[in-house]
Amino acid sequence: FPAFENTSYYGSVPSSPPPLTLLLAGPLGYGLVLALASAATALAVRVSLRRASLSSQS
Repeated sequence: FPAFENTSYYGSVPSSPPPLTLLLAGPLGYGLVLALASAATALAVRVSLRRASLSSQS
């Protein structure tokens, strides 16, 4: 990521590439957010289906 070299975060070491932790945190963080979002949507769908089935039975 050459765009990050000129930012203030890499101001002390502009010539060195981003650390391995940042390279891992990018995809991993995106995957984690995506997994949380999918889990939240699945839970919401499950709760809504359960409420619909309960309301239809009664």
